[in-house]
Amino acid sequence: MTSRTAAVELHNVVRRYGSFTALDGVTFSIESEESVALVGPNGAGKTTTIECLLGLATPQAGSVRLFGEPPRLTRQAHAVGVLLADAGFPPSAPVGALLDALGRMRGVDTAPMARRFGLTQLARTRFETLSLGQRQRVRLAIALAGTPELIIADEPSTALDLEARATLATVLEDHRSRGGALLLATHDLAEASTLADRVIVLSHGRLIADATPREIRGRSGFARVSATLREQPDADTLDRYGAAVLEIERDRTTFTATDADGLAHELLHLGATALEIAPVGLDEAIRRLLNLQRDPTTEEHP
Repeated sequence: MTSRTAAVELHNVVRRYGSFTALDGVTFSIESEESVALVGPNGAGKTTTIECLLGLATPQAGSVRLFGEPPRLTRQAHAVGVLLADAGFPPSAPVGALLDALGRMRGVDTAPMARRFGLTQLARTRFETLSLGQRQRVRLAIALAGTPELIIADEPSTALDLEARATLATVLEDHRSRGGALLLATHDLAEASTLADRVIVLSHGRLIADATPREIRGRSGFARVSATLREQPDADTLDRYGAAVLEIERDRTTFTATDADGLAHELLHLGATALEIAPVGLDEAIRRLLNLQRDPTTEEHP
């Protein structure tokens, strides 16, 4: 393994389950030092993508490589930290024993990461008695231990409290600063926008976008327009500028619009003050892309 070899490579990957196509010609790569968020609605193909990357599912077509080799986690365990959303452990096993055993399997020392996630006092506690958040911290301590070259994490912040989320963010930033690669499957688009250099959007097993968060926001064709209003524009005005009301808070209204400048000019005629135009959020932009994917002829507002 060298820094010149892509950490992750998928080329025209197809994975079917009977008549259902979970992945349909997915192609992307992640270089060393890159952080990529994998997003999309439930059933889009995120988990199947990760399963193919880990060798847990075999594509019917296409190729998958980790550091230039077919995925074999028994050989790559020390270099790849893996967090699966549904990873189960023996229910009666004490936390300390789990950390030790799985650390040995990966060839890493889990103790430092266990301390960072506050697991030291739970060493004798059976896994089955832990809360959902505590179970997730155990999974994270195992997946993030050592200095992996690549972290593959499926919904890593699930069930975490604010303190554990902050620890997770710090650990992932440390990983990035060391030049490690990251593939993060998540529904948390704020997390994706903060941690990812690129965002890959899947829909119905197909890759529909692969770009920076800023590029995806720009690609949506929408902008936010916020203003303090004495009166609201009528429906005809909103239609004219491809606009919709996003939220109203007291006397301040935020719109999304395809013609943000035109809407802003109209609002000024209505006596608007404190007018602002800004890009839409990543969540709105992705929702727009998914709407267009469902029906390219329909102009739906987010």
